[in-house]
Amino acid sequence: MPAESHPTSDDLDLYVEVMKDIKVRLNWAHDLLALTPDTITIENAALQIRCAIELIMISSLISNRAALNQAQRTLGKKDADAVQKLVNRINPDYWPIPPHAVRAEYSLNNSGDPIPDDFLCADEFGRAIGTTSQWLHARNPYALALDLEKGHQDLTLLLDRTIRLIDVHSRQLADADRMILCHLDYDRKPGDDPASGNVLVLVAERISKS
Repeated sequence: MPAESHPTSDDLDLYVEVMKDIKVRLNWAHDLLALTPDTITIENAALQIRCAIELIMISSLISNRAALNQAQRTLGKKDADAVQKLVNRINPDYWPIPPHAVRAEYSLNNSGDPIPDDFLCADEFGRAIGTTSQWLHARNPYALALDLEKGHQDLTLLLDRTIRLIDVHSRQLADADRMILCHLDYDRKPGDDPASGNVLVLVAERISKS
């Protein structure tokens, strides 16, 4: 039987630091979106959400430094599809799993319609990058101005669904066969420091059958 590969303490420490970075960025975005919308606040919120989502995508590669560097270079080329394919090839279990992911896919709400996922899914990564991208580049002054109200609505929804994805999640790091459990502790009050609260990471132990 091959030896099991555990995430190292260095892997876990680095994962915690990345999760703290994600948490701070999402908190900043939340505070910015709570302001009266203007172009500058929307652009800054989009930047923080974009960085957080990119970190979510590549952070499962923390245990494989060469792969992480390759993914970072691919992100630098602004090719969302390419980086997702790369990460998926190296670690098919790259996307976080929130506890409500095993949800009632076939359950119905009172209207009889399927209940939609309320967290950001892996197949939405490219679309999420596109939602933020339109606010992150200089625009042709002859073009129509972007709709601030719609931008605010789109980014608020994206932020909420990203927090639901990452707040409490399980995940498998690249080249490791143990699941990790993470809690970002989003119990934050208005006015709190964006870095407030703890980030907890645990390693799920496998119980062998006798």
